[in-house]
Amino acid sequence: LLISATGTGIALSCDVCRCSLSEKTAIMFSAVYRPDTCRTARPQEGFSMNPADTAFIILCATFVMLMTPALALFYGGLVRSKNILSTCMHSYAALGMVSILWALFGYSLAFSGDISGLIGNLDHVFLIGVGGEANGPAANLPHNVFMALQCMFAALTVALISGAYAERIRFSAMLVFSALWTVFVYCPMAHWVWGGGWM
Repeated sequence: LLISATGTGIALSCDVCRCSLSEKTAIMFSAVYRPDTCRTARPQEGFSMNPADTAFIILCATFVMLMTPALALFYGGLVRSKNILSTCMHSYAALGMVSILWALFGYSLAFSGDISGLIGNLDHVFLIGVGGEANGPAANLPHNVFMALQCMFAALTVALISGAYAERIRFSAMLVFSALWTVFVYCPMAHWVWGGGWM
């Protein structure tokens, strides 16, 4: 935020692109500084990723991934002994299947573009354009690190649901339900809340 004196008073301007700001906007701008706050700014110019943020998010993604086997053990302890294996496999299968769906098109539906505020587009289908550059929704992280963190949350969410149908569903039906739920419920909701949707 730049403040300069003019003949008619004080002029407030953005220090990224030098556009003029109102006093209210300037106060909000200085309180929560993000380079992309200014509409005319180009956030990628001269921007470098933060290694500490990247390491922290990789650690977070690892811990979220480890919560899925922990959840399998937790749910396995709640069911009869004859159903422990299938209940644990619900969580492990969710981790594998959702990871594949997320890489194929789930991430793109949740975090790529916007179609009427309801769902993302298919710009990142098969993870096209998702690499080590800072180009995703989190500008201080590599795009693939952000994608991996969101993938682990998607897998954990599906594994959490498996507690509702433990001992009550065939494994093949669980796979179909989990795939459909990921595509038609999780991806749109993730887009609404975090991907630039209507919420």
